[in-house]
Amino acid sequence: MTQPNHHQIATYLTDYALSELVKYVMEDTGCDIEQAMDKVYNSPLMDILQDEEGELYVQSPAYLYELMNIQVASKYKDIWFGCLHVKTRSRNNELLGDVEGAYVQTIAKVHSKDEFISLLKEYALSFNLEYVGSEDISTLQYRLWNQLPVAEALLEEARSLQDYGHICFSTFHTY
Repeated sequence: MTQPNHHQIATYLTDYALSELVKYVMEDTGCDIEQAMDKVYNSPLMDILQDEEGELYVQSPAYLYELMNIQVASKYKDIWFGCLHVKTRSRNNELLGDVEGAYVQTIAKVHSKDEFISLLKEYALSFNLEYVGSEDISTLQYRLWNQLPVAEALLEEARSLQDYGHICFSTFHTY
């Protein structure tokens, strides 16, 4: 008995993931199999899933379904991700208390990286915080496709992030 090659494994896992995605769509929307297949096979996720070099097919169908839903929710604007670094302007800050500063993962639905940074600065000021900088800025879609870490709470928020310019924070890590 011969071992399956990389292409055979990728094809098997992709086919399995696609069948599960169709089931998830049917369960969530109540549509028939043809409508569910149309939604899955016409989603932006398809091209990336079928790229064997990207190896997205090794992810669980549930994870892939979350990715697909995030893509649908952010159809007209990208959801941007970044790690925000802030310092308190005074002790006993209303948001952070008696600490020097904090790091926090953030997401927001905006048009560009520059707009994302501007929004982070604006929110920092609104909480009487000094904007120190931001790191790892990219679209959320890019992070997920490249299997970079994202706080679970932000993934849940991303599904419902509807408003342009709305920003979500994960847990603040203070120092």
